[in-house]
Amino acid sequence: MSSLSDSESANSVNNVVKEYSNPYDDPLFLSTSDYPGMQLVSGVFSSKRFLNWSRGIVLALGSKNKHGFLTRTTVMPDANSSKFQQWKRSNNMVRCWILNSMSLEMKEGFMTAKSAKQLWTDITERYELESFPNCTCGILQQCTFKILKRVLEQASKEKVMTFLMGLNDAYDNLRSNILSMESLPNTNKAYSMVQQIEIQKHITNVLNSAQNSSAFMATNADVEGCVQGFTVSRC
Repeated sequence: MSSLSDSESANSVNNVVKEYSNPYDDPLFLSTSDYPGMQLVSGVFSSKRFLNWSRGIVLALGSKNKHGFLTRTTVMPDANSSKFQQWKRSNNMVRCWILNSMSLEMKEGFMTAKSAKQLWTDITERYELESFPNCTCGILQQCTFKILKRVLEQASKEKVMTFLMGLNDAYDNLRSNILSMESLPNTNKAYSMVQQIEIQKHITNVLNSAQNSSAFMATNADVEGCVQGFTVSRC
């Protein structure tokens, strides 16, 4: 029994040593060269060539053992786990890296994603269809009916329609305005128009809240100015 216990203890020690001697095998490990402002690929994504850009991101994250954050194979630990804060830091770092690899205009639409997985899913769902495979044989390009262009235009229209139909009733007017346009905007433009509506709503709510607060303070000031013993109704 003693020899078995000694063997188990030795194995346990070896496992601990192995874990710490190979920190790069741990997907939660961040080296001193990893920092939030780092850009994973040489060129930033600006809605063009999504396929090549996404492949570069996947390769870069794979080289850092962080690809699991995109596929959820690197599972988020329980909030009470000692690994939770380490996972949270790594998840935020991956989010920063992806956003840093996008143009300023593009990243603004994805800042609310709470996890690297959600961020990657949102980006992929919006742009992978626009990366429709191009024909390299030259036959489609030579076609006098320009079939390739028509296929891409139809795919873009279908994506915009899917996006518009997914909006709730609060956007009925915007949806009607877009559908009445002579030519449908692309998905990015439609999304930008929705964002503008959201910004306007937010500003309106802030202004209304400020006006209500001012009115409340003015009312209280009038009451406080009354003679002691008088009620508002007797003023």
